Amino acid sequence: MIFMSGIRGEDLWRVPAVAQSADRRLIAGLRSLADRSYELADEMLALPVLPAHGAARPQNLPVESTGHVRGGSTNFALIGWGLFGGACAGFDLGQLLAGWVNQGTMAGASSTAWSPYASRCTAKAWPSLAPTSRKR
Repeated sequence: MIFMSGIRGEDLWRVPAVAQSADRRLIAGLRSLADRSYELADEMLALPVLPAHGAARPQNLPVESTGHVRGGSTNFALIGWGLFGGACAGFDLGQLLAGWVNQGTMAGASSTAWSPYASRCTAKAWPSLAPTSRKR
C-alpha cells in the first residue's frame, strides 16, 4: 500500500511523464481503487486458493494456430513454471489479460475476454466486480 499516498496526493499527477497521460477520469478511478484497496484485498484473500501458473503473461504462453478454419487447431504451451503455486481464482487470467493489453494485442476497456468472465462473477465470489444494474 506504499503508493496509496501518492495516488491520493497531487505531486504524482504533476510529474510530466504522468501528467501527459493522466486525465481526470483516470485519476478519479485510481483514487477510488486506492480507497477500496483494503476491501478488495480482503475479498481476494477470501477466494479459494487454486493451483496457478504464477507468471501467466503472453510471453509464457506461446501459441501456434493452423488458422481460423473448420477443423483447424490451436496449440499452446505454458512455459516458465518457476512461480507455480497457490493463488486466488482468476489470478493467472488477470495477468494474461493485462499482458495482452500492455502489448496492444487487446484493448483494455473493450475486452471481449473480460465480459464473459465478469458476468460469471457473483456477489459471493467477488462482489465488487459482479455486474450490477447501477449506472456508471
